[in-house]
Amino acid sequence: MCLRISTYSGRGTVKGGLDQNAHAIIYTGEKPPKKLPEEKRLTKDPIQVVPVGGHELEPLSRVNLAKVYPVEHNFKVLEVGRVIGGHLKRLLAYWQIETEKDFPREKDRFPNKRIGKAEQDMAPEYDQMATKVTLASVNENPLPS
Repeated sequence: MCLRISTYSGRGTVKGGLDQNAHAIIYTGEKPPKKLPEEKRLTKDPIQVVPVGGHELEPLSRVNLAKVYPVEHNFKVLEVGRVIGGHLKRLLAYWQIETEKDFPREKDRFPNKRIGKAEQDMAPEYDQMATKVTLASVNENPLPS
């Protein structure tokens, strides 16, 4: 699964029709870039990425946390980098907040239902899987071999 990273044609989240609250700045380098003055509703803390293979994100790169894209097994991907430790937890928390807007957690929909042991046991496994998150560039055009 992937989250979209885009500069929105160099306009950040100022581009019309975007929900700024559902985005965060995502960056490579030591310090996060400044948001645009018009990005008043871009309030989530930035997400830092350690680049791999010389790939750098543009200063106006924004990650859309509200829409998840499936990656088919036959898609070619290029590793861009890895989200650093503390920022990974931030990214996952933001993603969970955004996805729960459309799909509330079962415990919130059914407050009287007890959470089973299997569901409780999944939490550590989820954390372990999350440490393997890799940013990848997915393009409909195949990458050179």
